[in-house]
Order: sequence, then structure tokens, then C-alpha cells
Amino acid sequence: MTIKDIKNLKNDDGFTVKKGKKIRYKTGWQVGFTGITRKTAKAVLNFIEKNPDCGIWYSNGIYYLDTCKRVDTKRKAIQLGKEYNQQSIYNWKNGKLAWL
Repeated sequence: MTIKDIKNLKNDDGFTVKKGKKIRYKTGWQVGFTGITRKTAKAVLNFIEKNPDCGIWYSNGIYYLDTCKRVDTKRKAIQLGKEYNQQSIYNWKNGKLAWL
């Protein structure tokens, strides 16, 4: 993961990181657990170094960061999402959010 990867995000774009590297799954659901915001790519990189399994979303000049986990079933993802007060979960198969 590099600063360039982070700075290249377009508005309303993001990616998931596992063990410090960008990853894309074919199936399953992604659930966030803890969320914070950062304003600089350097601050995002610092977060990734401390939290190597995370999701990053960039919108209107703000980076949104969540520690996260992939689970196999929607049922489990909904359960965890509600438990951690998430607004949505991410469906890897179709690339869309399911709102909770």
C-alpha cells in the first residue's frame, strides 16, 4: 500500500485492504466494525499500518476508514453490522451496499 494508491482515489471511491494490501473478493459480505475519518493520505497510510485489515472510502475530501472483516453469509453480515451500528454492509458479488 502506498500514498499514491490512496491519493488516486476518486470521489465516492474506495477499496478494501487485507494484511496491508488491496484485495477484491468474488463473494461474501464486508462488515465494518470501527469507523474514523482522516483528511490526509499520510494519515490514512498510518491507519493502515496499525490496522492492516480495513476499508477505505473517499468522499468530498474526507477519508472514511473502518476496521472490517469479510463473512460468507448475508445473515451473519447483517447480525454483525447491527451489532457494530453500521449503516450498511457490502456485497462483494454485485458490488452494492445492503442498507441496514
